[in-house]
Amino acid sequence: MAGKYSLLDPFSFSLDVLVGERFALPISERDMHDNQTGVPRAPLPRQTAGGPRPPLPKRKYIRLPCSAYANPASTFNITIDALERQAYFDAPAFNDEVVAILRGLALTHRCPVRIYCLMPTHLHMLIRPGSRSLIDLIAEFKNKTADLAREARGIKQLWQRSFFDHRLRSNESEVEQREYIRMNPVRAGLVEHPDDWPWTGSVEIV
Repeated sequence: MAGKYSLLDPFSFSLDVLVGERFALPISERDMHDNQTGVPRAPLPRQTAGGPRPPLPKRKYIRLPCSAYANPASTFNITIDALERQAYFDAPAFNDEVVAILRGLALTHRCPVRIYCLMPTHLHMLIRPGSRSLIDLIAEFKNKTADLAREARGIKQLWQRSFFDHRLRSNESEVEQREYIRMNPVRAGLVEHPDDWPWTGSVEIV
């Protein structure tokens, strides 16, 4: 039935960038995306009931300099995972506050968010740098939401240290990437229609 959802997410994916440490990728952008379309391949395997987590792929150093994350002409596909991909975003009121923090920071630092989608285990978004580097913006977002999680829910560590990114190439469609993110809750079986998911939206900078 439309409008009904269960806050469970079977997967998340993307490319790994360490914040405050050396930048690294678990796999290459070409391996992660089918040909040059920007459409992600099948997600990484998740933990099965009672079974061990699959090992993380070995990392490679990325080619992007830090300045790339401050270039307003670039659009990035960003995923930020909860610690060990736990379903911490399973409480509507908490989710609302997390989204409010994201929107407030995007407006303050004039970073256009083409789309964001807060899933039970991760945040996925298309975003451009504004007056602040995305590395700094994401670090501030993670700090503020981690403080909220500790105070409101007793969660000691909300996020993984890393975030995952892919900078869109000139031949990749932002429309296709945005639609892929928009359909995340439907693919996960959380809703029947993407508009029924409460934590999808955008932040326009005028």
